Amino acid sequence: MLTEFLDYYRAVLRRKAEGLTAEQLRRRTAVSTMTLGGLLHHLDYVEDEWFGTRVAGEPATSPWEQAPWSVEEYARHAGHADLLREAIDGSVGD
Repeated sequence: MLTEFLDYYRAVLRRKAEGLTAEQLRRRTAVSTMTLGGLLHHLDYVEDEWFGTRVAGEPATSPWEQAPWSVEEYARHAGHADLLREAIDGSVGD
């Protein structure tokens, strides 16, 4: 079930970035220095860090112990992506 949540939020973020140019992915809005491209890069790094390094490097820790945190991280950033995409081209919704 946790992997389904992660897959869902990955898909939401993919849809938020879909159809944007590289310039649009780097565009900052007036209210934040965060960019949609930077947000995607951050999530890629965090997922690789948590599942690839910390979990793999610590055999006593189950990947599923970290999964709830990962779902929360994706959900929070999906909301950020919503705001950033709307500021770029007015696109709203899931």
